Amino acid sequence: MAKTEIFRISLNDPQAEATFRRFTQAICGETGHGRHAVLSYGADGPRCLLQNSGRCLDADTPWRMTRDVLFPVLSFDDGVEWVALFPMDDWQMRMDAALESSFTDAQGRSWSRLLADQLLAELPTVTHLMVSR
Repeated sequence: MAKTEIFRISLNDPQAEATFRRFTQAICGETGHGRHAVLSYGADGPRCLLQNSGRCLDADTPWRMTRDVLFPVLSFDDGVEWVALFPMDDWQMRMDAALESSFTDAQGRSWSRLLADQLLAELPTVTHLMVSR
């Protein structure tokens, strides 16, 4: 089993490009690309950034492209404390399972909240990038 690594950067970190490069190399491996999920955390708990999750991230993706996506989330929603990116090869299956579970969830949570809660619980066990303001 590969060692779990945690990479941390802020939006305007001068070392962000180098840190982001190390992160993409860690999750993309020999193939040069890998699917990832994006999770934000704030006062309302965890949320999946669904429009960005399940996509491929290439090892040579520049930080500025990811920064441009995360900037509005961290800049305009004061409740968001951080955003995490991490590898997720089985995104569609995870969404389907969360949807099925939402029909019988005792707390009445939506499928996206169930998935976000699950991903938050798994975060310490996977290599990920934490992005803050």
